[in-house]
Amino acid sequence: MAGKLPGNQEGQNPITSLADLRTRWAELDEHWRQYLNRLTDEQLDDTVYKVRTSGERFAFRRADVLIHVCTHAHYTVAQANNMLRHVGSPALPDPMLITLARSEPPIG
Repeated sequence: MAGKLPGNQEGQNPITSLADLRTRWAELDEHWRQYLNRLTDEQLDDTVYKVRTSGERFAFRRADVLIHVCTHAHYTVAQANNMLRHVGSPALPDPMLITLARSEPPIG
């Protein structure tokens, strides 16, 4: 459908099952890992642009966009946890970014 993101329930090729979601999530995770591994310190200061369908153009530092991705993801996880809580889920995942950081291998 025009104007709908791929993968969402209203777009082309929607996610149809938990297994499908897990597969796509793993693919997206690998895509991000490769992108971040190629990134240099200097590229964090590069200007990147967002152009709306109206033609309006916004400039951002790449580092700021990446920080936004992380904080927006955290916000979304908190929303999902709240929905799970409201439907009575007995076990909720830990939504804290520091928990994720602890699961990563040490730097250096």
